[in-house]
Amino acid sequence: MPKHDDTHFNKYTEENEAKHKILADYLPAYFNALKKNVTAFHYIDGFAGRGAYEENIPGSPILVLDKIANADLLPRTSVSLVEEKQDYFEELQDVVQNNQHTQQLLDPPFIQQGRFSDFVDGILARPIYNKPGNIATFAFVDPCGVDGVRMRDMMRILSREFSELLLFFNYDGVNRLIGGAEKGTHDSRILAELYGSEDAVKALLAQLATRRKPEDREKVIRRQLITQLIANGARYVLPFRFPSKTGARTSHYLVHCCNHCLGFKLMKHVMWSTGKTSDEDYGRLDFVTASIAGGQLDLLRPDIDVKKKQILEDLLINRYRVGDYIKEQICQPSVVFSEQVYKKILVELEAAGELVVYDKENAKPVLQEKRRKINGRPTLGDPYWLRLA
Repeated sequence: MPKHDDTHFNKYTEENEAKHKILADYLPAYFNALKKNVTAFHYIDGFAGRGAYEENIPGSPILVLDKIANADLLPRTSVSLVEEKQDYFEELQDVVQNNQHTQQLLDPPFIQQGRFSDFVDGILARPIYNKPGNIATFAFVDPCGVDGVRMRDMMRILSREFSELLLFFNYDGVNRLIGGAEKGTHDSRILAELYGSEDAVKALLAQLATRRKPEDREKVIRRQLITQLIANGARYVLPFRFPSKTGARTSHYLVHCCNHCLGFKLMKHVMWSTGKTSDEDYGRLDFVTASIAGGQLDLLRPDIDVKKKQILEDLLINRYRVGDYIKEQICQPSVVFSEQVYKKILVELEAAGELVVYDKENAKPVLQEKRRKINGRPTLGDPYWLRLA
């Protein structure tokens, strides 16, 4: 498999736009949530590319610099960028060093040419980590292919308090490497670096030995990645799927890793919203283009009806405030529903006569028509109480 797919950094596809939308929508909430609790921020881009796409569309380094500036955090932020390909690196240097925000950063950007894995030591030894107080680290690991992404590097970054990581997981490339490993035509080095060990790859291949359907194999490959991320130190892992051009198979995943519920909660909102289409009322953890809407594989669409049944079973045992119930649910690592999706489900259960919403004193019902509406839909405030009908 080639190390570089030039379309990854040249052609600005719908998928690139959606990927950057997730990053751009998440960072303002991330900065706002942390800026009162941390001394400084460190942004790491492990496969930074050229800095810009065709027609001067900003790449991730420039997009993030703009978000840092909008949050008024440039004087508190360090930036570390790595790019392996020489011509991309030269363009990256030029674009970043001539950017209007660069001179306002806490220190000059750390921009290096080579493999990301070769610079992790230097990145994690930067002066920002000698500052007093808490340091927040956000890493974007977005390779063209698969080679160069190592579990141990990601977990070293994530082991620091207030650290988060967004990983581009090239499923199509990984699947081809696995096929080669199964046939004995490729060694498993790249897979072992990604999954964390040779033993993890052996376990993966053993599980795949009895799987023939592509969707079954994909679930195993994705599940093993998530299992390894959690086993190596990530508490919360959330994947967002990007289908191929036809929608018949998966191209890649964008995987968010963090150790705090707040980051998990914020990213769930961003990803579910990104997956929302005109005919997808809840949203989904998939990117759906107009050309494949209705034809994509349902590999990451949680079962809403199962969740509704679980909520009613919970209310059979106890009464809950809306905010308390949702907070208890969305901080469970296995729960992929966002706060907004939970509230929509609760409103639908209420409309169906399955549950009743009570006032803040838990004394009398508050009907939907009496509550505030947004876009004609009733809202559900955190202080209200939930009871079975």
